[in-house]
Amino acid sequence: MTSGFFLMSDVGRFKVSVSSAYIDVVISMDEDAAEKPTVSVQSCDAGVGGMELVFHGGASWLYNVISPIIVEVLKTQLGEMMCESVDTTLGGWMGKAPAAC
Repeated sequence: MTSGFFLMSDVGRFKVSVSSAYIDVVISMDEDAAEKPTVSVQSCDAGVGGMELVFHGGASWLYNVISPIIVEVLKTQLGEMMCESVDTTLGGWMGKAPAAC
């Protein structure tokens, strides 16, 4: 009995180039009830202006056909990761858990 699906194995490599990365962060500085300084991220917008993804070897011709879709997903994820990193870093400096961006 066959399920209609097949398993595929492939080997290859890829090259990714990123250009025009940006990050725009608004930080609020205040003090708590004990007059200790507090810092929080009010807003964060980050992203990548350009990204090129090229696969080599194996079925690279197939992967390169769908690489524009992969690039858009990677650009979105990279922007989110940059904002999360800022929030985590500020939380670490202030000795508290990071807030959600």
